[in-house]
Amino acid sequence: MRLLEGVRVLPKGLILLAVMVVSLVLSLLTLNTLLLMSCILLAAYVVAVFFYAVKCTSPRVFHASVPSVVDVIAGRVKEFYVTISCRYGVFVEFIPVEPVVSVKPRQVFLGGSKGVDLLVRVRPLLSGPGYAGLRVVVRDVRGLVERGFEVVRVRLNVIPRARVARQLILRAVSRAGLGVELRPESGSLRPHRVGLEYIGSRLFLPGDSPRFIDWKKSVKIHKLYVKEFSAAFAPPVVVALNLRVTGVEEADRLAFLFLVLVYTLVRGGVSVGVLAYSGCEVKLFFPPKGGVEALKQALKAIEFIEVCEGAGRISDPKPLRLREYYLVSPELGLFKKKAILSRISDHPFSALIRRYRNIRLVHVCDGRVLNQVETYLHERLRRIGIDVTLLTTKTIM
Repeated sequence: MRLLEGVRVLPKGLILLAVMVVSLVLSLLTLNTLLLMSCILLAAYVVAVFFYAVKCTSPRVFHASVPSVVDVIAGRVKEFYVTISCRYGVFVEFIPVEPVVSVKPRQVFLGGSKGVDLLVRVRPLLSGPGYAGLRVVVRDVRGLVERGFEVVRVRLNVIPRARVARQLILRAVSRAGLGVELRPESGSLRPHRVGLEYIGSRLFLPGDSPRFIDWKKSVKIHKLYVKEFSAAFAPPVVVALNLRVTGVEEADRLAFLFLVLVYTLVRGGVSVGVLAYSGCEVKLFFPPKGGVEALKQALKAIEFIEVCEGAGRISDPKPLRLREYYLVSPELGLFKKKAILSRISDHPFSALIRRYRNIRLVHVCDGRVLNQVETYLHERLRRIGIDVTLLTTKTIM
C-alpha cells in the first residue's frame, strides 16, 4: 500500500481504465472468445503501464544534493543551488512548502543520471532555526498518474539581530511621519527641541511655540510645520561604516551595531551623518543633519554590506614609522611606506576631515578587518583635535 501512497490517477488514465472495464464487460456478455482474449491482453498491458508509471513517480528514484545548513540573515534574501536527478523520465513541478521560499525553474523534465540545478531563494521572516522545503508534483511521460511529496528540506540558520534593529528604526520613521517625536521625556512625548543647528521640520503639535513655525514649508504644503534644531553644545557626529566583513554572523553584528548607534544618537538630539565605505570607495554619504532622514540613510547603508572572507590585517603589528613598511591586505595590496602615505590621503576619513573640522567621528567595523592604516589615521586625527571613537563587532556577544 505504501507504493500507492499519494498517487492520483489523471483523466487520461481514467479513460484508459474505463475502456478496459467496458471491453471486459462486453466480452463477457457476448461470450466471444477472441474478444475476451483481446481484453485480457489489454488489461495486462494497462496494469503493466500503470505499474511502471507508479514506479517512475516513486520518491525512491529521486536523488537530491542539498546543503546541510544555510546561514541567512533575517529579512535578507539568500540564494543557493539544489541539484535533483531521477532515474526515469518524468515531468516535475516544484512547489515551495513555505511562503518565504521561491524556486526557479518551476517545471522541468527529469531523466537519466544528469540532474537539474535549481536556484532556491529564501527570505525568512522569523528568527531562530528554520527550514526551507520543496514539494514536487511528479507526472509520468504518458500522463497517467501523478504523485506529490516533499523532496528537499534544508535547515536555515536565521540570524535575527539585524532585522530587529531594522524594524526598530522603521517604527521610529513611521512615528516621525505622523508627527510624533522620537524621544520621550518625563512620561510624555516631548513637543519641541531647541538647539543651535537646524536639522529639519515636522508637523505642528499641541504645545509647540508659534515662533518656531516653518512658514515657508507650511504655506507650500498647507499644514503647520515647526523647525527642529540639534541639541545645544553637542558637536555633530559622523558614523563611518566599513562595509567589509568576514562572515554572515559578522555582517549581522555590524548592521545591528550600526543601526542601534544611529538610532540612539538621533533620539539623543545629535546631528548625525552617515559615511559608508568599502576600501577607499565611498558607497553612501549623508552630511551631519540628523532627524528621520539619518535613519533612512542608515537603512540604505546596511544594504551595501559585503562578505569578504579573505580580508586580512597588516603582517607587521608595529606602529608605522619612517622605515620601509609593507602591507599585506586584499583591499590595499602590497605597498611600502611612501605608498601608504599616499593611500592615507585617498582614504574617506581624510576627505571627511578636510570638509568638516568640528565633528566627532565614530568608526564602526568588523574587528577582523581593521587594518593598521585606519589605526594610524585614528591617532593622526586625535592629534589634530578630532574626537575618534572605534566600535567593533566584538562588543556584541
